Amino acid sequence: MEIGLRGPCNVFGHPSDQTLDLLNKELSKWDNNNQKVTKIVFGHFPTSFIAGTEDGKRPEELFGRHNILAYICGHLHYQFGKKLFKYHMLNDGKEFWEWELGDWKENRVARILAIDNGHASFLDLDLLGMKELDTGHELLESKDFILITYPLDAQKMQRQGYALNGSVNDFVRALVFTQREVTSAKAVVYDFPCCPENPSEEFMLEQLSVDVDNTYYFAAPLNLSGYYGTSRNRFLLKVVAFDSSGKQIESDLRLFSSDGCIEKLRWSWSEYFCMDFVLEALYPLFLRAAFFMLLGFLIAPKLYVFFVLKKGLTFGPSQKKKSPSTWNDINEVIAYIENASTTTWLMELILVLYLMFMPWFWGSIFGDSYPLGSMSVRGWSVNNLSSLGLKQGLGVPDVMVIVLPFLYHILLPLFVFIYALHAERAFVCIHMRNDKHRKSMEADKSVEPYSCKVCARWSRKALLFICLGVLCLHAQVDTFVAIVIIIFHRYLFFPSECLLFRRSSKMSPQQLVCNEF
Repeated sequence: MEIGLRGPCNVFGHPSDQTLDLLNKELSKWDNNNQKVTKIVFGHFPTSFIAGTEDGKRPEELFGRHNILAYICGHLHYQFGKKLFKYHMLNDGKEFWEWELGDWKENRVARILAIDNGHASFLDLDLLGMKELDTGHELLESKDFILITYPLDAQKMQRQGYALNGSVNDFVRALVFTQREVTSAKAVVYDFPCCPENPSEEFMLEQLSVDVDNTYYFAAPLNLSGYYGTSRNRFLLKVVAFDSSGKQIESDLRLFSSDGCIEKLRWSWSEYFCMDFVLEALYPLFLRAAFFMLLGFLIAPKLYVFFVLKKGLTFGPSQKKKSPSTWNDINEVIAYIENASTTTWLMELILVLYLMFMPWFWGSIFGDSYPLGSMSVRGWSVNNLSSLGLKQGLGVPDVMVIVLPFLYHILLPLFVFIYALHAERAFVCIHMRNDKHRKSMEADKSVEPYSCKVCARWSRKALLFICLGVLCLHAQVDTFVAIVIIIFHRYLFFPSECLLFRRSSKMSPQQLVCNEF
């Protein structure tokens, strides 16, 4: 972006064409190198939280063009899950992995990444109970762990370059991080789920090196072709190291593949939503859907009354398929909703149209000494100090964190509750009109009144209680509070009684009214 904005514009990354050109230049430095180079890109935002450039370019295309191994990102801080990994397969067959990092500040997560002959393996360490650790040296001294560098994890590997034969790939290799003196290590293969407890193969590993930080490197031959042709999600690998006192250090069980087939990650719904969708493309869809539903609430009853009840047209199932009384009751409810309150309907329509085309609020998005900017559903608009003119569409799709929660969590429930209250009142009036016992009480004043759950308006009280809950939940939004108070002013008091419909055989359902004391 040419200019920086205050929040919420830190939700999405906004690369420019110049930024991607600079990244392309950096990744192209090794194109003429005869040796194979493993390329790993580190960035802050996941690709699903990165907006396109002015020309519509996206970083995924650039990553695939340069055959990077992985894109390591952050930003989400384990807020939506711990398996925020995505395998990218582009249309031209290029591939790369996207691995989101946990955060050290709040969750105390550290990642150990190893490159083994062009293949990447990593291990995430959860050190939440060790917040006093501040340096990498203290981290290595605090915990013993093993990182298997080969064979690769079947859930985090690439298809390309995964060879079955060769002296390099037919090995088990592992790094052991510990302050103990490791004397030996072994690899254990389990046939899962046939014999999950009894190992199908077990062999010792040879120590190849050890550095000054007591990081041990073990390896041993493994005939991967012996596992070829079997189910790729069948075999698990574990490495166990022994220190001088006989204590064990075990690695996590690793699902490995011998034929280069990737095992699909099992995401939760939040992980799937955050990683598998480009949120920039979803914002226009959710925005149009919200306004379509809001306008549908306002226009549908009037269209039904005009075309069906007044013009006599029918849509869908014929009225003969339903009993006349049931169909008339439905028409009466719709007619009452349409004629309930013209003032309320106009206020709702003006509100929706204003939110669609006008600014929502104004603020100093650059600083107190800069001109005010306005935010609408199309983004921020602000005068540019460097040149004459108005900058529009800034901060898109970041504004979705304000626009969509307001539309879906406040305005849509508000409209639903308004029409539910209208429908409940019409239903009570129809019930009281058709109640034979009520009619007998009207004729005979000596009969003691009886208790009726429908006439007691318990459903209405429940709806109002839910409305109050929504009001309390969103009380921090001043505009919403004002709108709710105005629209629900006539519903704050329970009517004592609802008179019967004054019905005539010549009256149409839309002419029926229900009066209150």
